[in-house]
Amino acid sequence: MTGLIAQEAHVQHRFRWVNVSMSERSILNLELAKVDLVVDDPNSWPSKDRLFLNQFIYNGFYNHKTISLSQRLEWLARQPSQPYRSQPFEHLVSVMRRNGYEAAVPRIGYRKEETRRKYGGYSIGGRLWKQVLRFTIGHGYFPQIALLWAACVVLIGWVVFDFAYDAKFLTQLNDKPLAFSPLSYSLDTFLPIISTGETAAWGQSAKATGIFRFYLWLHIAFGWMVTTLGVLGFTGLVRRRD
Repeated sequence: MTGLIAQEAHVQHRFRWVNVSMSERSILNLELAKVDLVVDDPNSWPSKDRLFLNQFIYNGFYNHKTISLSQRLEWLARQPSQPYRSQPFEHLVSVMRRNGYEAAVPRIGYRKEETRRKYGGYSIGGRLWKQVLRFTIGHGYFPQIALLWAACVVLIGWVVFDFAYDAKFLTQLNDKPLAFSPLSYSLDTFLPIISTGETAAWGQSAKATGIFRFYLWLHIAFGWMVTTLGVLGFTGLVRRRD
């Protein structure tokens, strides 16, 4: 087997790994090693499952301007998928922050959580929950996704409630006159905290169909879920500590 096993090695200056010809079976083991700067190139990286980076400590990359973040994430992806190791991702986050690349942190964090979702040994319920976090707030690293979901559902509700009003599925609940606004009603039923007064003035009539009642329930439930996860995402509470 060809390659380099440098476990627990200490390099005071640059660790240079460029223009290296690697076979499919060649390995590069840097577990527990400590270096100052990493000098490498993608063509010299070993194949998938042949790169070992757990507890590899480095202060930065000498050629960080020539290797993109996508390529650096591919570098991490060449480690064995199992057992799942969070340290290589967390250390890359630390290095990027220390060197002024805060904008790279969300993508690294997202990739860490995606790797955790796939190979972290979650139960079926755990994997389903991780999928919810993935698609609603990007595992907490892209909470603006929740705003897109909210906008789409509110717009759909606008159309549905406009039709429901014309079909007389909604009726006025009190004697106070309030002109019906389908957009305002959609917002009022979607947002669990803010009230526009529409739900206090308008409710389901006896003519409302089962499909409409189910949609209204789904609209309200989705509003609670997206709003709650959005708050958790924007406040950073849903993310693991980086």
